[in-house]
Amino acid sequence: VLGSQKVSGEEGRAYVAGTPTLAGGTAHLLDCVRTAVGAGIDLVDAVYMASAQGARILGRSDVGRLDEGMRADIVEVDAGLHPLRVFRGGELVA
Repeated sequence: VLGSQKVSGEEGRAYVAGTPTLAGGTAHLLDCVRTAVGAGIDLVDAVYMASAQGARILGRSDVGRLDEGMRADIVEVDAGLHPLRVFRGGELVA
């Protein structure tokens, strides 16, 4: 649901349900990091943009970095930036 409208997803795109009207994208944040790195952005910069900078833009002080008192949401990835394990609040969930 986007606002008051139902949305359907197809091939990485979100459409207003039952119409050809594009409502947005459905990319996962890790996909965006992988794309940025593939386009030549340094891995450290791409991760910063997706974590600390993203949290700052959203006005969130409880996420975006690993530090004492933070939530400790972590995605462990392989060399190709594909997920291996996911931690939420420091606890392994997948």
